[in-house]
Amino acid sequence: MTALAAGNRTRLSANIMHFTLPAALLMFAFGLLIYIGAFFVAERGLAQVDASAEMVATVARAAQTPAESLSAEQFKVLAIFYTAQTSLVTFFVLSGVLIMVFAEPPLRWFAGGAPYRGHWLTAAAAAALIVAYYLLLLLPGLRAFFELVPLPLFFHLAILVMTVGWALLLRTMWRRRWLGRFLDIAE
Repeated sequence: MTALAAGNRTRLSANIMHFTLPAALLMFAFGLLIYIGAFFVAERGLAQVDASAEMVATVARAAQTPAESLSAEQFKVLAIFYTAQTSLVTFFVLSGVLIMVFAEPPLRWFAGGAPYRGHWLTAAAAAALIVAYYLLLLLPGLRAFFELVPLPLFFHLAILVMTVGWALLLRTMWRRRWLGRFLDIAE
């Protein structure tokens, strides 16, 4: 093995340990919290989950049964699952897009996982992807195609707060090298 190949392998390992692994672990933990939280809130009726005609059609299509044959309880259970699923997908889209910004930071504040370069193209692409996702959520046909359901405003705000919390914790993890220190790995 050449010295160049060994150096590339070392950099790849360091990149995985410093950048990728903390992001994946936190994304998993926050995603789990969001899914469980959305499920709990919807199941307990703490937020109004709209039983619109679109929701009924999406749930019936997913259950592969006519909407009329679903009991109220069956519909409620499936609607809760789809509400939690849509919440999770929304978080994964937002956090995945933020990973792009962290990987190519346009501002020094975002640096921590990757070196600061000041490129704005990635941030512009990230903003366009977020706008595209929310447009998708606004269009019933596309929402149904991806088996997503309309979420109450409260859910969107909670997901946004959780995404900001995830980003702040991830940035702190990167800057303080918590994972490397915890695993006692020199970076």
